[in-house]
Amino acid sequence: MADESCRSERRKLVAVAICALSTFLVNIDNTAYQVAVPTITKEFAAAAGVAGWILGSFTLALAATELYMGWGGDRFGRRRLLGWGLGVYILGSIITALSASVEMLIVARVIAGLGAAALVPMGLAIIRMLAATEDELQRFTSLWGIAVGVGMAMGPLIGGLFTQYITWRALPASAVFVAGGFLLASQVLLPQSRERDLGVRCDWLGITSLTACTTLITVAILLNASGLGTGSLVCMLAAILIAIALVIRFKLRGLDPFPMPRQRGALFVPALAVAAANYLGLGGGITIISIGVLQQGAGISAGETGLLLLPLALGYALGSRAATRVISRWSVGSAMVIAGAIGLLTVLFAGIVVSPSNLAIAIPIVGFFLGLSVGGANTPTNSLAMSQMPKTGSGMAGAFASTARQVGQGLGIALAGVSIAIVTAHRFPAGLMWVPIALAFGLVSAIGLWVKARLGCGK
Repeated sequence: MADESCRSERRKLVAVAICALSTFLVNIDNTAYQVAVPTITKEFAAAAGVAGWILGSFTLALAATELYMGWGGDRFGRRRLLGWGLGVYILGSIITALSASVEMLIVARVIAGLGAAALVPMGLAIIRMLAATEDELQRFTSLWGIAVGVGMAMGPLIGGLFTQYITWRALPASAVFVAGGFLLASQVLLPQSRERDLGVRCDWLGITSLTACTTLITVAILLNASGLGTGSLVCMLAAILIAIALVIRFKLRGLDPFPMPRQRGALFVPALAVAAANYLGLGGGITIISIGVLQQGAGISAGETGLLLLPLALGYALGSRAATRVISRWSVGSAMVIAGAIGLLTVLFAGIVVSPSNLAIAIPIVGFFLGLSVGGANTPTNSLAMSQMPKTGSGMAGAFASTARQVGQGLGIALAGVSIAIVTAHRFPAGLMWVPIALAFGLVSAIGLWVKARLGCGK
């Protein structure tokens, strides 16, 4: 019996590793091109504004389709959709490596993003299916969170090394072989699961509206990065109006925008809010460090910036693991409160202490504690979001959690860009760039306190 239990545990850990490494691949892909894009635009003699679309086309496809992928996995099979996603991602990566024009490259990145949209929600969904207890769910999501953070931090370093010493085309070429290995392993080692009847009817208008909302937010960020301020504002206002209309419509008609099981917990939406605020802090923090402080402020190259931010991966990994212990000893809410507080203290340190004379020491410290904060909040967020949904809706839970992170990170990047521009134009103290990031981490702690009170002292 003990041997059988050990074998079962090993099989679970192997399956969790496959799901986590698939997510690791997506996060490397999402950040590696930030370093490579200057070389890419130079090779294709593209206009400066095109860089934002090269980077954002992948994110745009993710934001537009992740919710569909979550529902599709629950309905048609989570392992099957993960396999299809890896296949489409491989196709997009092949076209990326062979791109002969910038237009072809952007289309290829969209195709890769469509495939990647299945990887994160399906990975989380399969982890939810594997976890037999709350403790297992927390442990598995912690391991998954480590893959997210390490991938995000390793991306700029890998992108810089490949671009400088080989070619930027080595990025998608290597992704083809890695994703191919994951595809084979996923079909052999992962369990198949699906729900033929989710118990509620599908609200296709709600699906389309929510997709339009997330797509408009992403497009607004891309337009802002391209210098088209008016277009960015119009898209953002349109997204806000759609969101307000959705809330009114769903309240009046009692509909769900997606066919999720109705027995989801009351803390599902707060978990998504923490996910968005947490990644707003991460996306904005990295943008302020890399652009506002290092590249524009001190003239440091993108490759050196990636090296200085490498401690972020270590902090993220340690934060994810430490959060599991905090949850076991105290509560999910306590882990959120502590993580948000660490983020606030990190922002305070960055705003007051960091200066051009101490960047080599201060930036790795800021990166480490920024990662510690975000990793510490990510584990309880994923655990809470997935536990608030029954296993029949694990695909949708993973999709909503992933979409919340994507939107939060995109908004963080946009807000950081605005903060940098305002501080630079008006010559305000550099520390004021960090105000939106401080508010985001404050929100993480505030929601954590509310969750702690809602669950009770003993939870």
